[in-house]
Amino acid sequence: MTEMRVVITALLLALTMTLSAQEPFKGKFTNVELRIDCTLNLYADSIDVPGLEGLEKCYGYISGKLNGNWIILRVDKITDDTAVARITCDRGNDATDITFRTTPTGIQFTQADAVIKTVNGNKYVKLPKKTIELKKIK
Repeated sequence: MTEMRVVITALLLALTMTLSAQEPFKGKFTNVELRIDCTLNLYADSIDVPGLEGLEKCYGYISGKLNGNWIILRVDKITDDTAVARITCDRGNDATDITFRTTPTGIQFTQADAVIKTVNGNKYVKLPKKTIELKKIK
C-alpha cells in the first residue's frame, strides 16, 4: 500500500510539472532586485486589470517600482519559448511591444522601446538592463 502511494504521488508530481511546462507564460513572476512583479496568462485574457477588477480582463500586467502598472493588451505571437505582446501604461501615455522568453527559472522580457522605467530617488529612469529576468513564484 505504501509503495502504491509513493508511485501515485510521483505520477501526480510529474503530471503537474508537465502541465506547468506546457504553459510557461502563465503564472506569477518577480525580480526582487528591481522590485518588479508580473502576473501573466498569455494564453487567454483572463486576468483582472488592476483597479478595474470585475470589469475588464487582460493577458497580464507588470507592476512594482515602475512608472505605473503595465497592462498586456494583446498577444501578437506565441510559441513554446517566445511570446510577443503589446503592453501599455495604465495612464495611457506610453505603449510598446515586449518580447518574453522562457528561462530555466522563469521568464525574461525585452522592450522594443525603453518606455517602462523604474523609480530611482524621486525620478523615473530607464531600467538598468535591456533584458529583465523574472523568476517564477507560482
